[in-house]
Amino acid sequence: MCLSAGFTLIELVLVMVILGILGATAAPRFLNLQRDAYIANLTALANAMKTATTLAHTKAIIGGFDKLGAGTHTDASFNLVASRVDGGVSWVRGYPTADEYGIIALLTGSEGFKNEKAGEVLDSDNYVIKYTDSDDSGQAGKNLHIKPRQRQELDNCKVTYTAATNSKPASIKLNTKGC
Repeated sequence: MCLSAGFTLIELVLVMVILGILGATAAPRFLNLQRDAYIANLTALANAMKTATTLAHTKAIIGGFDKLGAGTHTDASFNLVASRVDGGVSWVRGYPTADEYGIIALLTGSEGFKNEKAGEVLDSDNYVIKYTDSDDSGQAGKNLHIKPRQRQELDNCKVTYTAATNSKPASIKLNTKGC
């Protein structure tokens, strides 16, 4: 009686081929670190925008200009100078506007990307900014969309800041479905 004590070479090769095919199809789903990095980056940016907006709105309430319409207001605690052109923050109903003089100025500490410290929160080499007059659902209003530069062609990998209107406060939406 002859008992086989192991696997044949053909059986081992077939198992290795099957494992290779499974690994090639399943590994990208489990090892999608780049997507996770984009999502983490956009989440951190959205949180920074929420914090800046909340603090700015609180300052607007304390300063008494939360009920005013659009305009430029300054506060020494923001270290901003007296006019919009020189770096003042633009406001609508006590919330920063959706442009380089509003939320971008608060995130970067200056007008848009002209500050050497801009890379600390919003680095123009890594992000693309687009302004629109309506959001993804067609709701009218000034919107600022920030996308990772490597994903700028995708519409569902972004942070959207919608400026306040007379009836609604500013809002921040995070969309990472397509990252």
